[in-house]
Amino acid sequence: AMGLDVVGIEAFEPAHRQGSSHGHSRIIRLAYFEDARYVPMAQRSLELWQRLERESGERIFERTGGLDGGAPDGRLFAGALGSCEVHGLAHEVLDAAAVRQRFPAFRVRPGEHFVFQPDAGSLDPERGIEAHVRMAEALGAQVMTGCRVLCWRVDEDAIDLELDNHRHVRAKSLILAAGPWSTEVLSSGPRSVALTAPTLNVERQVVGWFDPPERGAFDPGVMPVFNHEGLEGHFYGFPALDGRGPKIGRFGHLHEHVDAPLPQSVTAADRELLQGWADVHLRGAGSLHELSECWFT
Repeated sequence: AMGLDVVGIEAFEPAHRQGSSHGHSRIIRLAYFEDARYVPMAQRSLELWQRLERESGERIFERTGGLDGGAPDGRLFAGALGSCEVHGLAHEVLDAAAVRQRFPAFRVRPGEHFVFQPDAGSLDPERGIEAHVRMAEALGAQVMTGCRVLCWRVDEDAIDLELDNHRHVRAKSLILAAGPWSTEVLSSGPRSVALTAPTLNVERQVVGWFDPPERGAFDPGVMPVFNHEGLEGHFYGFPALDGRGPKIGRFGHLHEHVDAPLPQSVTAADRELLQGWADVHLRGAGSLHELSECWFT
């Protein structure tokens, strides 16, 4: 549409499980506790996801509302409230009693405070990636799967990429979106890039789904996506979506840094962390049914 000749290079297959964009659900939220400056980007992102839904015919976004909080003097509650106030977002401030009454899946401690923002929800990353690729190819882009970049160099008029299938790609511009392989790809480039590339840490993350509950407290029309800051750390989660039970994770998980995102066996420690939090904070979530790894860079 813009007159560009585009090639996408993917080491695996689209929507694979080796990176940071899988697991059937990802939170999208406007009440950014991290910094209010993220809010306009999140609003624009949500617009574009909804446009992709219309153009692709895929159901990608599930609007659930978002609940963010915990300790009233904590970063999460104060930051979410500040973002809502700075940008005039629709929101409600709820105390622990109000949360328990309105969202019966949650057990919250007396004194905790939360911000409810109604525009948040869950994106299906696999469906979103597959729709992006399908529509890009329909517009003339070429997507090369199952091939890795061995090295790349810059000459006077182009960037040359050598791939492991004995092919070369020459381009005027290069966008690197390698996630946990970013350090490796940057290091395979020109010396000036390799020397100035930032050190990126890859952290192993594990999320878990619980048995699909019979009671409706975990339905997406009743339970919102959430971020909770408490004594056990920062946990986040989702209602029961697409026939699966509710899903939770802890930001940073066990704080394990890895050299490469190679799948490992899920451990008892992974399971105990998530089950233990759910037993205390979710009313009737049941037992962990499935666990999945991803990598934060």
